[in-house]
Amino acid sequence: LGEKTYDVLRNVSVNFLGYEPPLLGIIRHDERVKQAIQSQTSMLTRFPNSNAAVDIDVVAKAML
Repeated sequence: LGEKTYDVLRNVSVNFLGYEPPLLGIIRHDERVKQAIQSQTSMLTRFPNSNAAVDIDVVAKAML
Protein backbone atom coordinates (compact mmCIF):
# COMPACT_ATOMS: atom_id res chain seq x y z
CA LEU A 1 0.00 0.00 0.00
CA GLY A 2 2.85 2.41 0.80
CA GLU A 3 4.54 2.00 -2.56
CA LYS A 4 1.20 2.34 -4.36
CA THR A 5 0.51 5.60 -2.49
CA TYR A 6 3.99 6.85 -3.37
CA ASP A 7 3.42 6.05 -7.05
CA VAL A 8 0.22 8.12 -7.09
CA LEU A 9 1.84 11.08 -5.31
CA ARG A 10 4.95 10.85 -7.50
CA ASN A 11 2.85 10.90 -10.68
CA VAL A 12 0.90 13.94 -9.49
CA SER A 13 4.11 15.72 -8.58
CA VAL A 14 5.72 14.94 -11.93
CA ASN A 15 2.64 15.99 -13.91
CA PHE A 16 1.91 19.23 -12.05
CA LEU A 17 5.27 20.31 -10.67
CA GLY A 18 7.74 18.66 -13.02
CA TYR A 19 9.51 17.20 -9.99
CA GLU A 20 9.98 13.53 -9.13
CA PRO A 21 10.36 13.22 -5.36
CA PRO A 22 12.50 10.34 -4.14
CA LEU A 23 10.99 7.55 -2.07
CA LEU A 24 12.52 8.09 1.36
CA GLY A 25 10.86 5.14 3.04
CA ILE A 26 7.65 3.37 3.86
CA ILE A 27 5.84 3.74 7.19
CA ARG A 28 4.36 0.38 8.11
CA HIS A 29 0.80 -0.05 9.35
CA ASP A 30 0.79 0.08 13.13
CA GLU A 31 -2.26 -0.10 15.41
CA ARG A 32 -0.46 2.16 17.88
CA VAL A 33 -0.89 5.11 15.50
CA LYS A 34 -4.60 5.16 16.34
CA GLN A 35 -3.81 5.05 20.05
CA ALA A 36 -1.35 7.94 19.73
CA ILE A 37 -3.90 10.02 17.80
CA GLN A 38 -6.65 9.31 20.33
CA SER A 39 -4.36 10.38 23.17
CA GLN A 40 -3.18 13.37 21.11
CA THR A 41 0.43 12.33 21.66
CA SER A 42 3.25 12.00 19.16
CA MET A 43 4.05 8.45 18.02
CA LEU A 44 7.70 9.12 18.77
CA THR A 45 6.86 10.09 22.34
CA ARG A 46 4.14 7.57 23.17
CA PHE A 47 5.50 4.50 21.36
CA PRO A 48 9.13 5.29 20.44
CA ASN A 49 10.03 1.67 19.64
CA SER A 50 6.95 0.83 17.56
CA ASN A 51 7.29 -0.06 13.89
CA ALA A 52 5.71 3.20 12.76
CA ALA A 53 7.91 5.33 15.04
CA VAL A 54 11.05 3.59 13.80
CA ASP A 55 9.95 4.12 10.19
CA ILE A 56 9.15 7.79 10.83
CA ASP A 57 12.63 8.24 12.26
CA VAL A 58 14.20 6.63 9.19
CA VAL A 59 12.24 8.90 6.82
CA ALA A 60 13.05 12.02 8.88
CA LYS A 61 16.77 11.19 8.83
CA ALA A 62 16.63 10.60 5.07
CA MET A 63 15.11 14.08 4.65
CA LEU A 64 18.14 15.63 6.33
